[in-house]
Amino acid sequence: MDSDYVPADQINKLADLATLDAANFVDVRDRLIAYALCYDLGLRIGEAARLRMDDVRVNGFVEVVLPGEIQKGSGKATVTLRNLFPESKSLFESYLAVRPETGSTALLLSEAGKTLHTSGCRNAVKRISAALEIKTHGGKLPCPHRYRHSLGTLNVGELGMRLSPYFLMRRYRHNDLQVRSEEH
Repeated sequence: MDSDYVPADQINKLADLATLDAANFVDVRDRLIAYALCYDLGLRIGEAARLRMDDVRVNGFVEVVLPGEIQKGSGKATVTLRNLFPESKSLFESYLAVRPETGSTALLLSEAGKTLHTSGCRNAVKRISAALEIKTHGGKLPCPHRYRHSLGTLNVGELGMRLSPYFLMRRYRHNDLQVRSEEH
C-alpha cells in the first residue's frame, strides 16, 4: 500500500457529483482528469494528456483504449480499460456534453479549445483538489500520481472493492508487484 494516499473521505469529495457544476467546462474537465482518468482508470498524467477522442467509448460503461505508444516504457501493448465506478461514466458524459467543438482530436482541451498537455492536466488536478480542499493522508495537496495509486491503497484485499494485487498490477500496467517510488 502507498504511504501517502488520498483517503476515501477525500476521494468522495471528487465523486460527489452534486457539487459539480455540469455546465462549467473547467470544473467538469478537472474532475474528469482527477477522478475518472487518474483515480478510477489509473492512468499516468502523461497518458491522460495524450488520449484522443477515438480512444474513448461511453455506452453502459466507459471504455478507454490506451495505445502502447502513449504508455510509459517501450513496446507496450494496447490495452482497454473500463471504469470501476459509475461516477466516471457520469463525468465522461458531462464532459462530452460541454467539450467545445474545435475539430481537435485530443480528448482533453484547454479553455481556449487547444490540446491540454501534461502540465495543464497536472495543474487541473491541483486546481480541483484545492477547490474541494482535498488532502492526502499526509496532509498534502494530491498530485495526479497520488490519485492513481490511491485506487490500489483504498481497494486492495479486505478494503473497498477487494481488488487483487494482480488486478491492480494489470490496471497500473506494471510488470511486477514491486512498489516503486514514481512521483509525478
